[in-house]
Amino acid sequence: MTSSFPKINSWIKYLEMKNNPFLGNDDIDLGNLTIQLKTELSADDYLELYKEVGRHYIWNYRPSQSKEKVQEIISSNTTQIYYFYDGENSIGFSEIDASNPKDIEIIHFGLIQDHLGKGHGKELFKAIVKRLWDTSPNRVHLSTCGLDHQKAVDFYESAGFEVYKTKENVEFEDYRYSDFYDMSDAPQIPLTGENT
Repeated sequence: MTSSFPKINSWIKYLEMKNNPFLGNDDIDLGNLTIQLKTELSADDYLELYKEVGRHYIWNYRPSQSKEKVQEIISSNTTQIYYFYDGENSIGFSEIDASNPKDIEIIHFGLIQDHLGKGHGKELFKAIVKRLWDTSPNRVHLSTCGLDHQKAVDFYESAGFEVYKTKENVEFEDYRYSDFYDMSDAPQIPLTGENT
């Protein structure tokens, strides 16, 4: 089924890590930050944080899905949702697809806007990746696109991931034209609806 929302043309880069970088005594300093695996999570709570993080980049996995479908995905025993906290406040999350325990995918990783640029992301991401390698996979992989943070590729490469494939001229739905995001979200991404 094709939506009537305007499209944004961009690229996707696929990155992977095939060797465990945590073979030594790796100290991860989270300071006052904590990571909590959510074993019982409602679609409403998940989508609230998903929107808060994803609105800055028009994240596109969930806007087209029903609340029931989202609940099914996040309740699966092969999905891991980690919330990041600064004290009592949730500041971001990571979503993992471990349906193939030897080939684990990081579906989402992100922080709310107020916690970007503080160095939190680097240590939190390192902690997540270490947890994944503790389960002895053969590979951990993820993808990012041109709508994501402008330093996303550099961020993942600095963590030890390598680009193994790139897709150009990929069309993404502009869900600012839906009721999922607001038209004022992601102002760095030009609106395309006026030209369609």
